[in-house]
Amino acid sequence: MPLADVTNAPYLFGDPFGDVDDDEDGDPSDIYGDVDTLSQFQLVAGDPRTKFGRFVSKYRAPLAGVAGLGVGLGASALINKAQKARERKSMQAKLNSYRNSQSLRSTKLLKNAQGRINLRDTMPFFQLSGAKLTSAPIDPLSTFAADMFKNILDRQAMDTPFLQELAIGTYLAGTWTAVAPGLATSRYYSALVLQIGTNILNAAPGTVMNITASLPTIDGVLTVSTTPFTLTYEKGFDVRFLFFPWRLIANKAFPTLGLYNNTPGQEITITVTGIPAASAVSLIVPGTLHPWTVAMRNALLP
Repeated sequence: MPLADVTNAPYLFGDPFGDVDDDEDGDPSDIYGDVDTLSQFQLVAGDPRTKFGRFVSKYRAPLAGVAGLGVGLGASALINKAQKARERKSMQAKLNSYRNSQSLRSTKLLKNAQGRINLRDTMPFFQLSGAKLTSAPIDPLSTFAADMFKNILDRQAMDTPFLQELAIGTYLAGTWTAVAPGLATSRYYSALVLQIGTNILNAAPGTVMNITASLPTIDGVLTVSTTPFTLTYEKGFDVRFLFFPWRLIANKAFPTLGLYNNTPGQEITITVTGIPAASAVSLIVPGTLHPWTVAMRNALLP
C-alpha cells in the first residue's frame, strides 16, 4: 500500500507552526520552543480577541483582589502580633512595677513593725531561757516603763560608749566566780547577761543553782546575797539569764544605771553555786556597741 503523505501535517510531530524542517541542524529552538512561539503565547494569554485571553482579562481583577486580600490579611496578622507583643510588654512592666512597689511596701512594714517597743510599754527586770526562776531578790514579775530604759541607754551611749566586756568564771571549792573589772575610767552599763552551761554527762534535770552578785550603780552598790537568784535546770543544761540592775524606792523596784571600774569593790562580781566543776560560767557586760544594746536602742526609737 502507498505510504501516507504527512508532510502537510507538521502538528503530528510537535511543531504547530511547521518549522521542524531544520531538525537536522540541531537548532535548540526546535527543542525548547521558538521565541516567536512564546511571544505568540503571551499574546494569546493577554489578548481579549482570543477565548483564553478574554478569560484571563475577565478574572485578572478578582484574582488580584484575592492576592491583595491575602497580603492584607498577612499584614494585619503581623500588626496584631506586634500589638499583642506591646500589650504583653506593657502588662509585664506594670506587673514588675507592682511587685517592686509591694516589695518596698513590705520592707517598710517589716522595718516599722520589726522588734518595735512602745515607750509606754513595760519591760521585765529578768529574762531567762533554759531554766526556771524560782526565787529572786525582788518580785520576779516586776516591770518598768520602756521610756525609763531608753533614757538609760541614751546616757550610756553619750558618756561611755564601748563594745562589751566578757568575764570567764573560775571554779573553786564548789563556787563559780566571774568578775568584770572594767577600766580605771568608769563605764556605764544597762544590763548583764549570765551564761551557764554544764556538761551533759554531769548535769541532771532539776539541778538547782544559786546566784549572788555585787552590782555597782550610780546609786551605790547593789548587793544580792541574802535572797539570791535561784534557778532550776530544764532540759538542755544551757542557761541564758539577762537582768537589769535596780534600786528600791518605797519597796518598788526602778531601773538604774550601772557604773563600774577596776577600783576594789567597784567591779561587777557574780557567783554561782550548785553546779558541778564540769560546767562553764561567763558574764557579758553589753556596751553601747554590743548587738543586743543596738537592737534595743533601735526598737525604742520613736
